[in-house]
Formats: sequence, structure tokens, C-alpha cells
Amino acid sequence: MIMQRGVIYIVDDSEDYRFIIKQIFDKFLTDFPVRFFDSGDALVELLINPDQSKKSNFPALIILDLNMPKLSGHSTLTQLKDPANMDHQYLKQIPVLVMSGVEEANEIAACYKAGANAFLKKPIEFDKLKELFSSVAEFWLDVNQGPEIKSLPIPQQKPGGPIKPSTL
Repeated sequence: MIMQRGVIYIVDDSEDYRFIIKQIFDKFLTDFPVRFFDSGDALVELLINPDQSKKSNFPALIILDLNMPKLSGHSTLTQLKDPANMDHQYLKQIPVLVMSGVEEANEIAACYKAGANAFLKKPIEFDKLKELFSSVAEFWLDVNQGPEIKSLPIPQQKPGGPIKPSTL
């Protein structure tokens, strides 16, 4: 019996980096479905908008670039994991890994404090990047036993209309 794997959401503002990662998954990690986002805004909008939040939209894993324009990786993480956000408690169950080429201790600590499940050093060499994504995908989608996101409640639209990311 073949088990259906969840989708990995990868959020990175660099078109070149997204292209390279797509090549890695298309050629070497074909068993792992991926979906790409060019900004934290696009990810947050999809996951918290009641009109778009469907069980099929829930990722099994989010890999989030730390340094992005507009909504940074840290701000995106904060919106996804905000304990005060009672309408979207299910988002806290989705593992979020933060990636960055910058390895400053205070940035790493801030990401963990905001709810990151891991902080990954972003390699620049293709082979190391391929190895990292292979290890991450296999661990988080095959080995790790997390809650089944599909069974969590979907938020209902409030009388005031769709929830906007900026109101979180």
C-alpha cells in the first residue's frame, strides 16, 4: 500500500533558489510533492484566508527563508504560530523549518522562540543542498510522527469578512 505524502511548502523570495530547489525535487526527490511561494504574505494569505483554507491546502511541512522583503521569515513564522490567534490554532501543528545563510545566534534563538521546529543552514553548493532537502524531507515526512493536520478544524469566516494577515 502506497501512503500519500503531504506537500512541502517552500517559501523563498529568490527565483533562482526556488528554481534550483524545484530541480532537486523534480529530479531526485520525486516522491515528495512541493509547492513554492515567493513571499511570506502569499503563504499566510493561503493558510489563514477562510475562502482559501481547505484541508487540501495544509502542508505537511513548511520550509521558510528567513530573509525576505515585505513579510520576513520571522514575521511569517510569528503570524503562523501566534498563541493569541485563536481562530487559527491548527497552524501551530504544522512544522516550520527556517533556513538562512546567516547564522547569528540571536536570529536563531528568535526563530525558536517564535515557534520554529528547526533552523537550517542554507547551503550554496548544489550537492549539499540536495543532501539537506533529502534528509529534511525523509525525516519530516517519513520518520517524524506529527498530528494529522487534515483532522483539525477549519476556521469559519466571521461576519466582518475574510481575515487579513495584517490583522493578526
